Amino acid sequence: MFIGAYPLADTTEARYGEMGRLMLETGDWITPQFEKGIPFWGKPPLSFWLTAASFKLLGIHEFSARLPSFLLGIAVVAMVFNLGKYRLDQKNALIACVIMTSSIIFWISSGAVMTDHCLLAGTTLSMVGFWRCITAAKNTGRIWGILFFMGLSIGLMAKGPVAVVLIFFPVLSWCLIPKRMNLILKLPWLTGMGLTLLLSLPWYVAAELKTPGFLEYFIVGEHWNRFLVSGWKGDLYGSAHAQPKGMIWAFWVVCAFPWSIFLPLLLMKKKNRNLFTATVRESQSWFLYLVLWATTPMVFFTMAGNILWAYVLPGIPAFSLVIAGLIHRQSWAQNIVQKIACIILTLFLSVSIVVVTEIGPDLNSQKKLLGYFNRISHGENLYYFNWRPFSAEFYSRAAVGEIISVFDIKDLFEDNQKSYLAVKNKHVMIIPKDIMSSFDIKKKINGYVLFQEK
Repeated sequence: MFIGAYPLADTTEARYGEMGRLMLETGDWITPQFEKGIPFWGKPPLSFWLTAASFKLLGIHEFSARLPSFLLGIAVVAMVFNLGKYRLDQKNALIACVIMTSSIIFWISSGAVMTDHCLLAGTTLSMVGFWRCITAAKNTGRIWGILFFMGLSIGLMAKGPVAVVLIFFPVLSWCLIPKRMNLILKLPWLTGMGLTLLLSLPWYVAAELKTPGFLEYFIVGEHWNRFLVSGWKGDLYGSAHAQPKGMIWAFWVVCAFPWSIFLPLLLMKKKNRNLFTATVRESQSWFLYLVLWATTPMVFFTMAGNILWAYVLPGIPAFSLVIAGLIHRQSWAQNIVQKIACIILTLFLSVSIVVVTEIGPDLNSQKKLLGYFNRISHGENLYYFNWRPFSAEFYSRAAVGEIISVFDIKDLFEDNQKSYLAVKNKHVMIIPKDIMSSFDIKKKINGYVLFQEK
């Protein structure tokens, strides 16, 4: 399938794929590992559990690494269809699904090894569950209310406390409007909170007991300092992704493309604009619910000091339902949607051709270099100079080494075995010529030069 046709890319995909592989290899299902023996405190383990389970069932390769995100994407589509059909009709639900699946962010993330689709599945389940709970009959509503708390548990095990904000901010904001606060009481709070604690609290306790310091780093560092301190220096696993305040909205325009650009065209019609100016009315409560759900990620992260483009993802299902609702009111817009869907399909086929011909994703992965090394080597060691890419760890099963200092290269000469050295093109010049004279160039692959010790 398409999701197995291209190599895992650095750094996110290969890093998370390798962490899932390490979880399976070590049998440590409590503490994800950044590298073997180094605990990863940046995320809860749900996405790594799914990746490791997929590796266990199907083997360790690109398809199994990406399969959990792909299946979670299908689950989110099903939930959006369910809600759209329940509130409006099947045609509206189908339009919403087409819009969501053809947005850039959803399309890319559904075929990538990421933690964000676990969070997306959790928040979507909670938001769908809440609406179904407060509008359904008592017995059915209770089931949907329990699913609301199931979604909360998934979010807590996927990303942590940020899931609480992304779920409760739009729900409580919507309920604060006069005559709606009583609706939140329809949720089965006692059973639901007990279920949430049962599904999430044991892991948090076990993780802290196994690697003391986890909770302080995860709660204070990842959820306070990362949010408020631009360019936070305490990140143990990379950069803090510093961005200008408000950049999340620019990310959203790109990630929700082409529908973010299509939205102004829909609002040119007066009857569509009225939906925005009358959202506080009881008759418009559905639309207001969607708007709050769709905009919460951007509102919350507007003042954040460190953000990533994927942070907009939890609001995309609601945005798709909003656009579908506006389109549903305009026959001309429905025709345009069909044309845009055809264009998206054409682009999809074009990208597939690019992937099959090994152009694009292959350039940001060490799979080709490792494959070449395995063909020409006879048990020799391979080292990466300056930084060992995560894809090199994944495709070598953590068998490749890393040399940080120029002078440490000389240590390779002290054994009786010829070694290989992979160096980025831009770093070759910083290695002294007397050291490089001890190596022969074997091949240049994807921005790296592979040297063999003479």
